[in-house]
Amino acid sequence: MRLLFAVRSFVLVAVLVLAMGAGRAHAQMEMPPRSLGEVVTQAEAQETPILLEIYAPWCPYCQKMQETVYADSTVRATLDRQFTYARLNRDTTAGAHQFDGRTLSSKELGRALGAGGCPPRSS
Repeated sequence: MRLLFAVRSFVLVAVLVLAMGAGRAHAQMEMPPRSLGEVVTQAEAQETPILLEIYAPWCPYCQKMQETVYADSTVRATLDRQFTYARLNRDTTAGAHQFDGRTLSSKELGRALGAGGCPPRSS
């Protein structure tokens, strides 16, 4: 339960950082091949919170975040210093993540963390 609360808190941090915007991209880490367990282990070793970006490859807003916000050297330095950063493709059924006593695909993990969908494209 503690891990569930911690991960949901970190996802909230990710949403807040994404909403604030800021600059240009961190090296794109993906899950898989990294599992949630590996990300948690790294975060514990570095004593940093997890910034988990849940994205869809087709999402224009997600792409814009990579091209502008996460590409900024100031943002990248802040992420490297203050977070363990990972990206989760919410559309893939690949991956095997241990979460809340279950083994979930990346898509299932995204849903379990509350990622219902990407914003619709504005007209």
